[in-house]
Amino acid sequence: MRFLGRSRTRACLDELADGMLSLRLTLAVMRAKLDQLLAGQTVLNQRETTMAKTLDDLLADVTAETSVLEGVKMAVGHIIAQETALKAQLDAAIAAGDLGKIQQVADALEANTTTLQQAQQTLGDAVAANTPAAPTP
Repeated sequence: MRFLGRSRTRACLDELADGMLSLRLTLAVMRAKLDQLLAGQTVLNQRETTMAKTLDDLLADVTAETSVLEGVKMAVGHIIAQETALKAQLDAAIAAGDLGKIQQVADALEANTTTLQQAQQTLGDAVAANTPAAPTP
């Protein structure tokens, strides 16, 4: 085996020390960048959790408002159906007998039905118009 001179050995050791120092600096920079990436990922995870909760809350609000609106429409629709049935019964009674009074009631029921139909549409439009839009991200 061949030995290097003392100065050559020292130069090799110095070069090796410089290389190790350079590697340590590179590793330190890589660690810092990795820490930044991990911190950024943590922030992204928190934002994702917040966004998911916000979307869940929004979905629940929309579902509740839709349920209320549909419930109101169904109630008004039921009233309209009842009045329509009563009008049909009165029409049958008119055909059988006293036209004067029965006709007045039939006319009143028809007017009420028209009013309720308009109220149903107006209520639906008002609820839809006053329901806040979904927040934009």
